[in-house]
Amino acid sequence: MATNNLDTTLEQEKITSNQLARRCLLNRSTVKSVVMKKRSVAPSTQELMVKNLNRMTKKVYTLADIFPPKLKRLR
Repeated sequence: MATNNLDTTLEQEKITSNQLARRCLLNRSTVKSVVMKKRSVAPSTQELMVKNLNRMTKKVYTLADIFPPKLKRLR
């Protein structure tokens, strides 16, 4: 399962997944799947989404804010 903070960030900023998809020139279903944590996307697409999210808000989000790195389990 994909891990991200996109759903809460979009909600806080009052931005819809459709608005973000349009701004990024991405398919709406792709962005919606990422928001719902059903799908992960390539790092370049993550960067595109964060870059455009920053353009749509007054805040500056980092890649790690929206798509935190996965923690490896110790055996």
